[in-house]
Amino acid sequence: KHMKDVFQNTFWQRLKSGWGYFSPKHSSKGIGKMANEYLKKAELKEAISPIILLSIDLNNARPHFFQSERAKEDPSQNYLSKDLATAVTAAPIFFSPQILKNSLGEEKIIMDAGIVVNNPTIQVISEAHKLYPKMDNLLIVSIGTGKNKFNFHPRKMLNAGAITWMEDFKLFKFMIVAEVQDPDVVLNDIYDENRKNKNYYRLEPELTENTSEIDNASDKNMGELYEITEKYIHDNAAEIAEICEKLKKD
Repeated sequence: KHMKDVFQNTFWQRLKSGWGYFSPKHSSKGIGKMANEYLKKAELKEAISPIILLSIDLNNARPHFFQSERAKEDPSQNYLSKDLATAVTAAPIFFSPQILKNSLGEEKIIMDAGIVVNNPTIQVISEAHKLYPKMDNLLIVSIGTGKNKFNFHPRKMLNAGAITWMEDFKLFKFMIVAEVQDPDVVLNDIYDENRKNKNYYRLEPELTENTSEIDNASDKNMGELYEITEKYIHDNAAEIAEICEKLKKD
């Protein structure tokens, strides 16, 4: 619905950014406007359900969690929700990192954590156990944004140098795909999917190479993504219904 507002891919913006080589491909104004429209003056501490947001803090180059439960107790952990939404989705190359101010006026420079943690399920489970140390009944529903698919020919990489690896962001894409799949493999081992009381689910449709571009807001691409999603829901209807039943019980 808001893709064209978020990814304002005008010719002037492409030219100004050098197609993303000299500065971010897109302005943050679009996503900032959308965040303001939905979140207005809401603060993290006002979240109805516990929320954990993962980001990268550029001040120390480390992952940083924003947690609603901590924000309720500590003003230094509290931020405007609209500012958080803009900052934690500031993916490098596509958007500029954002300066965040907490309730005390202290600043952090934040960006999207996708380059190091694209599937944060394990990190979120760890934080959940810190918040609720006596928790013993955990239902995990991990929803991805789609499995990226790209042409990768292993034999061609046997003698590849820096130019080949960096061509078409090949190394970057490979790292993201591997990083997303690793937590899924680990969690399937920990929460054996074959046991009677299954409590780990990963929902993620497989994208085509054409639909895996994060900022492709064309009507054609939106239509293809819609079709992929509809098919995935149809093919996995039984599992989705099972999840809903468990969520209703819990």
